[in-house]
Amino acid sequence: MANRAPYRDRRTWLIDVADIAGLKMKVYGICADGLAIEPSTVAAANSFIENQVDFDDDASHGFAMLHHGEEAMWLLVDWWVEDILHQRLFCAPLEDVGNFQVGPPNHELACVWELPVIAHERDAWVKHTMVDPASPDYDAYIKDTFSIG
Repeated sequence: MANRAPYRDRRTWLIDVADIAGLKMKVYGICADGLAIEPSTVAAANSFIENQVDFDDDASHGFAMLHHGEEAMWLLVDWWVEDILHQRLFCAPLEDVGNFQVGPPNHELACVWELPVIAHERDAWVKHTMVDPASPDYDAYIKDTFSIG
């Protein structure tokens, strides 16, 4: 850890809201300094989610994060089933950022730059769909987004 640079926030923004595999998904981008996420990578990620992720039948909303980090392009796919957040982690090598594979088998959940999105999405889900469960406001949930920088 002594060789690591001090922590700095990474640019985090909503790329799109997309209908993917029958779910309404917020798609976020996160980038290390000087890096970018190309539209072709977003399209590859959306296609990968559509064709490779098995969602629960009760799922209707979720979010994904494309994180262009220093070691890989990470893809985190999260979806809600009532009060439970489900997640799958995938990654692609920097030389082929659209070639997603199942993430490393080290039991990673998320890194410090992805956790603020997860925390925001948790709070938004509670606020808009659980405080008044008789009248969940899914449109308000989708409009409630997060950004840094």
